[in-house]
Amino acid sequence: MRLLTLVGPGGIGKTRLALQAAAQEAFAFRDGACFVPLAAVRSPDLVAEAIAHALSLPPAGAGDPRASLLNYLRAGERDLLLVLDNLEHLLDSADLLVAILDQAPGVTVLATSRERLNLRVEQVLAIHGLPVEGSGLRLEDAPAVRLFVQSAQRASAGFEPAPEDLTCVARVCQLVEGMPLAIELAAA
Repeated sequence: MRLLTLVGPGGIGKTRLALQAAAQEAFAFRDGACFVPLAAVRSPDLVAEAIAHALSLPPAGAGDPRASLLNYLRAGERDLLLVLDNLEHLLDSADLLVAILDQAPGVTVLATSRERLNLRVEQVLAIHGLPVEGSGLRLEDAPAVRLFVQSAQRASAGFEPAPEDLTCVARVCQLVEGMPLAIELAAA
């Protein structure tokens, strides 16, 4: 698999999951992993520059940033995990991803987006909210409820919900569909 896209709504935990995966898998790549934040990039034409900057490459100067990036990735047969975060507003840069995957066979891309990239080589992993309840799970053991309690304890030391409060906590978690960011905000 050369291109995996984590797809889900904002606040669902795509970035956190991508960072965790990169930290765990970086050792499998000779050149490690490189995180490229793209939220602030406003034009698909600037994606190559953002990737080059994250890789600490010198500016292309008067040259073409895309060509410089592709030359770098091809040179020395790079073996690299490239984590591209927040691609949803830059879907028109898909041709750059195709070029990277075609011309740099040692590069693997892990992308996060609110939408599929719709590329032929793309594998998609849909990210959903944390479970609030499940078969055999006690309410206090549900991942969403645990996150709520942990977040509330960070906000207010000593917070410990009474058993009857767990039903209310679970209801809040259900209302936000298990979305981690919303749970953390509600708990605070």
